[in-house]
This record gives sequence, C-alpha cells and structure tokens, in this order.
Amino acid sequence: MRKIILLILACTLSIIFLPGISASTLKTKTERRSAVHAESKAIAKTSIIVERIGEFDYDDDTFNASFWVTSETTSPTGNPIEGIELANSLKSSIETSGIETAGNKRIFRRRVLGTFHHPWDLSRYPFDLENIQIVLRDSKETSGNFTQVADAAASGLRRIPRVLGEWRVTGFNFQKERSDWAEKGLINIGAVNMEKSESDLVFTIRLANSRTKGALKLLFGGIIAACIAAISYTLTPNIISNPNSRFGALTASLFAAVINMRSAYGYLGNLYDVTLIDKIYFLILGYIFFAYAYTSYLWIIVKNPIHADFVQSYSYKAGVISSITLILLIAITTIMTAFQG
Repeated sequence: MRKIILLILACTLSIIFLPGISASTLKTKTERRSAVHAESKAIAKTSIIVERIGEFDYDDDTFNASFWVTSETTSPTGNPIEGIELANSLKSSIETSGIETAGNKRIFRRRVLGTFHHPWDLSRYPFDLENIQIVLRDSKETSGNFTQVADAAASGLRRIPRVLGEWRVTGFNFQKERSDWAEKGLINIGAVNMEKSESDLVFTIRLANSRTKGALKLLFGGIIAACIAAISYTLTPNIISNPNSRFGALTASLFAAVINMRSAYGYLGNLYDVTLIDKIYFLILGYIFFAYAYTSYLWIIVKNPIHADFVQSYSYKAGVISSITLILLIAITTIMTAFQG
C-alpha cells in the first residue's frame, strides 16, 4: 500500500513540474542556440562621413544629402554594405564604390546621393530645433551575415559650413538605435514566445534656427499696432467734440497688425504650422478687439452726463490692466515655446 501511495505521489509531482522543466530547458536551448548564432556572425564596423546636406523642403518634408558609407570587417567573405538599405530614403543613387585591404581587414566604401524624409516642425520659430537623420538598415537577405556596429569615432561631417541658410549645425551623433518602424513579431517555439525586434544605424545631424534676430523684425509691426491700441485708452470718448478718435486709432492698429501678420506668413513660407510669431499676433489681435469692445461700452456710458466724470479714470485702468495682461501672456507663450520638448 505504501508503494502505491509513493508511486501516485511521484506521478503527481512529475505532472506538475515537468511542463515547467521542459519549457525552461527549451528556453535555455533556444538562448544557447541564439548566442552561438550571434557569435558566428562577422562584425562589421560601419561609419558615415556626410559631405553635403541642403535643399530643405518644408512642404514635402525632405532634405538632400551626399555621404560616404564605410564598413570594415575581418570576415574573408561577404560585403557588409552590399545589403544595407537607406530606410528613410525617398530616392538615392550610388555614385562610386570600392574595396581595399589592410592586413586581415577588408574595407568597403560607397558614396551615396539621395533625398530623405524628415518631418519638419517649424511651430517653434524662432526657437526651432531639428534632428535630421540618415537611417541604415540591413536588408532581410543579408542581415544574418554580419553584425553591424556603429563606428562613431570614424564618422562625422566634412566640409559642411557651420551655418546652412536659416540653420546652424550644432552637432551630430551616430549610434545603433531601436527602429521606430521595425517589424515586430512573435516566434512560437512550443510554449515559449520570444519577441523579435530590429535595430538601425542612425546618423543624426542637430540643427538650430540661426535667424532668431529676424523674429524681432516680424514682430516690430505688431508691437507698433499694440502701442497704438494702448494709446487709444488715453483718448476721451467724447461723442460731441471728437466722436471717432478712439475708433479711428483702433482701426489703424488693427490694420497694421493684419498687414504685418501677412508679411510674417510670407517670410516664414509655411502656412501649415502655427509659429510663436503667429501666437503673439493672435494675442495682439485679441488685445485690439478687447479695446474695441471696451470703447463701445464706454461710448454708451459717456452719453449719460452723470457718468462722464469717472469714465476717463476707468479707461486708464482698463488700458493698464489689459496691457500688462498682454505682456504677461506674450512672455508666458514665449517661455513655453522656447522650452517645449
């Protein structure tokens, strides 16, 4: 009887723990197989030298670049850059390529000229910061032959001016990154699920807007318009002696703001983004419309002689409060935009 009980207990324990042991063993074998496969792949140290960037197209979200891709490996066979794809390229061409040997190393070079996708965001003008990228990815046919390593020390910019039109080059980096658009899937091996992901070699060039002083020119007309609206608060709303003085000043202020806002649109050349300049002009237009509404209110009150004495005092106070509010809103909007992201 004791032997039967022990046999039943042993069978029960085997049923409980055997699936876990099998899965663990399978997982260990899979990890060991992956490690062996990784060790069997040749290392390819890849670098990028960018010679030219430009032709920034903000409407089509593109830029042009020409650069050298260099990859060195100790593997006696295979070409590590033959299967490399330009993941964010819209069109590209290989102008020249070559191979040389140095000891036990083989060095492959390829010069590429292409047009690349980049989502330009000009909403922070004049505090624009952009990271334009060239993304290298192994094609599916050759990705299993080499392990691509970013050679940041051998990468860089060559003969590229510090200032490119409205942009200032502030730096660059080259590293291996998890691809945002990498294909992901689940490999089912028995009861084990392993997530597969891809990484790309990403060369990033950091740009900053170099025309921050130009923002003052675009805002000058708006500042003058706001000053005219502020001065209107000092004019007496006397319907007998000067019935249209305040409305005339506000009309001139509104006209100046609208004209200068259109000039800013023409200078920035992009009607799709709402920039800091636009936001400031919106605040100025709101300030002028408030002055219109308040002047209309005073115009009704001043018709009653009883209220005529303190109307001007109210007008001064409203002008001071609304002007301070405008300045604070512009300052807050500017600070938030400058430190955005």
